[in-house]
Amino acid sequence: MELHGSYETMLISMLSYLIMESARWGIMLIVEGKQHFSSHKSASLLPLQSKNHTNRNQSFKAHRNGIKKPKNYVSKSLKGVGLSLLLPVFSKV
Repeated sequence: MELHGSYETMLISMLSYLIMESARWGIMLIVEGKQHFSSHKSASLLPLQSKNHTNRNQSFKAHRNGIKKPKNYVSKSLKGVGLSLLLPVFSKV
């Protein structure tokens, strides 16, 4: 396939941009069966992003012993409770 000069330079510049961006994001670009990595200096200085944590298997582990409500050791306040309900409670004591 023959290309005219301006189209060829445009395609080469687009391909070089794709190769540079693929190295920036840690992606290997394969064009015509060849692997391309960026030789651009600034792209090699950028750190590749890696996954530090995943939530996989956490739900399974949580349900193995059952998800329980936290124990509430603090007695609830009787503030605002009517006298008709309080008097039978304290008269037994």
